[in-house]
Amino acid sequence: MWIQTWRYSNWRKELVLTFLSRLPQNKKKVFKGLFRFVVIDQALSEIRWNAEICKKKYKRQVILSSLEAIKNSLRDFNSLINH
Repeated sequence: MWIQTWRYSNWRKELVLTFLSRLPQNKKKVFKGLFRFVVIDQALSEIRWNAEICKKKYKRQVILSSLEAIKNSLRDFNSLINH
């Protein structure tokens, strides 16, 4: 789901911020750290999936979106929701 939301940054940001607003304060920092790793894992899975079975016409865009998600994950949590 995360990779698909990469095309819709406003929706992605709203989704994550809504979730965070409902999360207890003591769990927000843990979530932010784990979420970055989950995004990287999902992006790598998307790249692997594309290499194996994705139709050629979709490969480039999904791979570029996955790489962008990884790049932003490595920066910080806010980079994930603001791009």
